[in-house]
Amino acid sequence: MRSDCPTTCIVILAILSISILPLFDPFEASALPEGYPVWLSGGYAVEQPNSTMYLDYLQPGSTENYLVHLFNTGPDQVRYRVSLTDEPEDWLVFLGSGVDEMIVDLDPGTGTAVDLNMKTPTERTGDIEVTVKDESSMEEWQVTLRIICRKGPLVVSLPVLDHTLGRNTPALVDIDLRNLENTVLNVTLSMDGIPASDARIEGEWTVVFEDRSLELPPDSTTRVRAYVYAPELEPVGSQKVTTLSVVVDGITRPFTVTSINFKVQTIFDLRSTVFPAEYQLISPGESVEFQITIENWAVDYDTVSLEMFDRPSGWDLAFNDTFDPTSLPFNVDPYGERVFHPVVFTPRNAVAGKHVVVLRASGRANTTEIRLMVEVARKDSFQLFTMTSSGTDDTYRLTLGDNLIPIRVVNRGNYYDSVTMEIDTRPDWAPLTFHSIEVGGGTNVTTLSGAAPVNISGIIDSTIMILEDPLSKITLTFDPGQSAVVYLGTSIPLGTRANSGVVGIKYMYGVFREQQFLQASIKLILADIEIVDTDGDGGPDIDIYPEPDYEIGDRIYFSWTLRNNYPYETSGLKWSVELSGRVIIEGDVPPIGPGEEMEFNESWKADKSTKYHHVVTLKISGDAYPQEDKAPSASTSEQIYISPGPRKVAWGVMILFVGIMLLIISAFIAFYLWVRKDLREKEAVERERYEALYGRKGAPPLKSGASAGRYGRRALEKGERRELPPSHIRHEGERKRGKVPADIGRKGKGPVRERASGGARKASPLSGEGKAGAKGRKLKVKDPSASGEKHIGRKKKRTAGRESAPGSDEVEELEELEEFEET
Repeated sequence: MRSDCPTTCIVILAILSISILPLFDPFEASALPEGYPVWLSGGYAVEQPNSTMYLDYLQPGSTENYLVHLFNTGPDQVRYRVSLTDEPEDWLVFLGSGVDEMIVDLDPGTGTAVDLNMKTPTERTGDIEVTVKDESSMEEWQVTLRIICRKGPLVVSLPVLDHTLGRNTPALVDIDLRNLENTVLNVTLSMDGIPASDARIEGEWTVVFEDRSLELPPDSTTRVRAYVYAPELEPVGSQKVTTLSVVVDGITRPFTVTSINFKVQTIFDLRSTVFPAEYQLISPGESVEFQITIENWAVDYDTVSLEMFDRPSGWDLAFNDTFDPTSLPFNVDPYGERVFHPVVFTPRNAVAGKHVVVLRASGRANTTEIRLMVEVARKDSFQLFTMTSSGTDDTYRLTLGDNLIPIRVVNRGNYYDSVTMEIDTRPDWAPLTFHSIEVGGGTNVTTLSGAAPVNISGIIDSTIMILEDPLSKITLTFDPGQSAVVYLGTSIPLGTRANSGVVGIKYMYGVFREQQFLQASIKLILADIEIVDTDGDGGPDIDIYPEPDYEIGDRIYFSWTLRNNYPYETSGLKWSVELSGRVIIEGDVPPIGPGEEMEFNESWKADKSTKYHHVVTLKISGDAYPQEDKAPSASTSEQIYISPGPRKVAWGVMILFVGIMLLIISAFIAFYLWVRKDLREKEAVERERYEALYGRKGAPPLKSGASAGRYGRRALEKGERRELPPSHIRHEGERKRGKVPADIGRKGKGPVRERASGGARKASPLSGEGKAGAKGRKLKVKDPSASGEKHIGRKKKRTAGRESAPGSDEVEELEELEEFEET
């Protein structure tokens, strides 16, 4: 028995566990009253105290599953009828696989769970009531699931879900939290399966949040960064999948982002440091040197490329080293470092404030940013300039009526600053106020009212702002280096006498409101009768058209406009147009009312007495009015050129001359071609004769008989026998038969003599013994038996002692050839 005791105990314990098992709920225990046979679980539903209600939060369009737990606590079998007795009409809620009512049979002491499903709820708060009814006792129990379905109050998003990290390099996870409520939300961040800590935990996956618990301002978006570390001995290629959870105070359901993937790789770890690491204060135009260290924390060398990534406009960077690391990639040894010394140069107009020059070092796998931080000291400076019509002095010339005095204002400082300008002094006869402000040329016109400061910072489009209220003091806010034109306006009434004075502008700027002054002179010019400036060059104009250059006989047109600056109507004025001091046209000026203008259009025909360059002068004159001290007068001049002859005739003569020259050239070319053609024909005839005589096709024709003679002599000296070509033989035969005229091939026109059969010489077409043979040329041949040589030549070249050999065929042929060449 003692050996069977352990076995018996095990069997007894197994029977007891099987019998007791139905007494325990396999699901979460409930805090409902004792004996209550139904409760809920699932999702993030939370049972409310002292009630049968459960509360959960859902997002619109989500899907969630809950469980309705049933338990039979009685001694008998029970049948429960489970049904949905209340639910929102527009929500999809069902039991099991899609019904509203189910029958469940339970044995004593047993329990079960029924699925309660919900899909795509709309944004609202609704109650789902589940009723459980005992079919035998007709007793009922209810549980209620209250769902708060709404957007937010928090939206969680991650820009990147897949991350790579190394054993010594964490993954950087950016988390965006958007608060949709108008109240502050207290949130807590966590990652499932990865413990959160303030520092890396050795040998474990760790997440370090920059701020794990934080307050989100109403209607705002906040970005939080988390650093995820892998264990130091984590196998290369292993992966970790987790879920980000954000819990909001008062809401038990966390807002999650699923499937955040982390993959461990052997990566190169490139790091960098900067010294000094703080902002370096310098003045505009100065430079500052830094020391940067690029470190390789990998077990292999790394190839690094250093580039300028970002810098303020106009700034420059150089390296105080023998090697410029931005020019070529360079290597960094394993666990080694490279040190460089960049120098940052600031321009003279560098904007005040804190600036960062960013260098980017890119290795084989990762990139590190190097931040060179510079703070430019503030420099306050404004300057005002006069803008007079002459541009050479500071005197503004005013006339009766409305006048504008432009003053250029420039922010010479390097800071966003304001300047206050005030009219300090002015003459009594010129009441000055600020009229308008022009920025960038002034094409868009706006109006301003009141004395509030005017901010022109950031204005890109051309704008002119007109001040409706007459102000003697204004404040303008400028960008660094920005400029604007401020106009002072004044209206001088009619009858004001000529006068002059000084205008003083006081302006203050900067933190300490430094005060400066600008002074300019103004002078009233009474221009009595005025020739109006029509082209905007600042001077009176007389328009001459249709063109600047003319010729004798052309009609020249003149146009001008007069303005009456007198406070009364003009009378007795005359106008005249002079050409180099000679009046060519003149007339009277009709009466012009005060401040009115009148346009004049006149013409004149150029005569023969006017030519070449001239100055056209318009003069206005008249007698002095009783009210004035001087007579009205005005004048202006323009230059013109009058050609001495009509240009059309000159063009005609030129065209005729060109035509005659073309005809002459054409005739010369035709004559040249005709002569060349005749010469070619003669050369062709000579070529045919030459080929017929020598039998050498394609040989160039000979131009002198001497050459032919020399050729014949050389041939006889070499013992060659020249045969007449077949064509020549054919012509000789045809002559004998009477088919060819007897004079073909002969220079003379005598009868053709036949050669005797005994070798006696007969007349030949080439023998030259006709009329043309009267020259009596004879050839002598040296006896070959004496010296063994032959020398043949003309009679005048023969030497004493040479004898002829009449009857020789070679001599006869040579003689014929020479006579042919002479022909």
